[in-house]
Amino acid sequence: GGGVEAAGVAANSSASSDTSRNSTTRAPREGRETAEGSSPPSGKNSTHAPEGSPDENREGDVSVKGTTSEKTTTSRTTPAPTTTVRPTSTTLTTTTKTTTGVLDRTFSLERKIMCIDPDRCDKPFFGVNLAGWLILKEDLWSPMMRDVGVHDEWTFIDKRGGPLGEQAITAMHDHWGTFVTDKDLDRMMAFGVTHCRIPLGAWLLDGDAAVDAGFVKGGERYLFRLVAWLKQRGMKAVLALTGAPGGQAANAPWTGKRRDAAEFFTSEAHFEEGKVAIGRLVHLVRSFDDNALTRGVIVGMELLDEPDPEFWATSPGVREFYEEMIPVVRSTLAPEKCAVLLSFAGPAAKSDGAEWLRSKRREAPEDFAGVFYDAHISHRPGGGEAKTLLESPATASCKTCCRDPALLKLWAGVPVVVGEFSAVMGLDLPHAAAFWTSYVENQLSLWASTPNILGAFFASHRSVAASENATMAMLRRRRLADDAGSVAQIAPSLLAIIATVPRGWTPEVSSRLCPGEDLDKCPDFESEHTSWRDDCQWEG
Repeated sequence: GGGVEAAGVAANSSASSDTSRNSTTRAPREGRETAEGSSPPSGKNSTHAPEGSPDENREGDVSVKGTTSEKTTTSRTTPAPTTTVRPTSTTLTTTTKTTTGVLDRTFSLERKIMCIDPDRCDKPFFGVNLAGWLILKEDLWSPMMRDVGVHDEWTFIDKRGGPLGEQAITAMHDHWGTFVTDKDLDRMMAFGVTHCRIPLGAWLLDGDAAVDAGFVKGGERYLFRLVAWLKQRGMKAVLALTGAPGGQAANAPWTGKRRDAAEFFTSEAHFEEGKVAIGRLVHLVRSFDDNALTRGVIVGMELLDEPDPEFWATSPGVREFYEEMIPVVRSTLAPEKCAVLLSFAGPAAKSDGAEWLRSKRREAPEDFAGVFYDAHISHRPGGGEAKTLLESPATASCKTCCRDPALLKLWAGVPVVVGEFSAVMGLDLPHAAAFWTSYVENQLSLWASTPNILGAFFASHRSVAASENATMAMLRRRRLADDAGSVAQIAPSLLAIIATVPRGWTPEVSSRLCPGEDLDKCPDFESEHTSWRDDCQWEG
């Protein structure tokens, strides 16, 4: 692995910080088994850091220790996981020549980068976000955060004595060591999952800077262990810079610290720090590929996550950052080695971003080959249902099968990865299993029947709920009042869905959109006049 130095970006430091400087570094402790795979972190025990790091370029002698069983593994070749996600090939358009090169409208290169198996590159992958792990999220760790008025990781650490406080260090290491386990990966892989999207903060890329910014350092060693686990299972991953210096969006606790303004764009210093962070992220990807235990796992990196749309066309701004950083990434990571995902928000997410990316693929195909549009799609109550905050299974299926295909046409002509998809539902638990089996299969059929969507990540793999009660212990819950009284609004993690559906059930995916629905009953939607908040009701 090496650094990047271009466009004023210095990649002069290792992505793995010297954790030995922190005498309180900790390792994963064994967790108590729960329905989701391991117990939530308690923040009480103190152990040793997981062995191995991205900078140890040795073959076969870096131990990787699990949370459910401790074992030392050496480098080995693992066949790609067998899944039941087998959509048939879809009809693709032909390539189009331009004056500056070839714009491949079949997205053959992009498919090759992301596919888990060379024989299945024409099929979209099924992935999951490891959200709430390396950057805390209040809704995914409710008992320790939202329920006690803590909304972001910075505050969580500050209330425990700051980044050098023993209580904060213990709590973060326990969380990193137990929130994602090897058994979690096994359960999700058996369900058909082949890829993980891993949100992380810029502070993970520079341990000393982490402390200065108010964050506990040391998370990169747990990331290394996770990537090694993925290697053992033949799985792939994308690293997403979700916490940019200063925060890329206002009032966004998922960036690590909620701020009143998107300081990444309002501060020249933070904007420049972001460029350095991209250089370090490039080096991290390279270092994983240089290590036999992690080689070939990282197939993509994301430059920003849902940046504030107010700064799309400003300077400093989103578009400027993307146009400057993509050549920097490509100077070290060739398109066939690493995809680049670009996230958009607001008006840029509907049309401006896709039009800009289409134009860049025509103007600079060498730099923009392997660059993906990252779309985030969440079904939330809207339209006529906004009053009660309830969404019925029929409405959810109508959105997937009727409304969403019209909206996806806005992104035609660019390769798309759905970086997050989920549904927030209000329904009685006895009906939950039937809904989630239908929802998952309908969503996967939507991706499989849309030629330029190459894969999708479910929004979260785990959530820790406030109450322990069988399946409900794994569901995010908020009590919402409507005319009939209190109802539960549910946005489950993937492990919760796996625990809710019949034992052993796995999604069967058709390349035909929603084969179990009568699409003749779909209402009409026009792409230009439709939004993700629009209601949808079957006709007839």
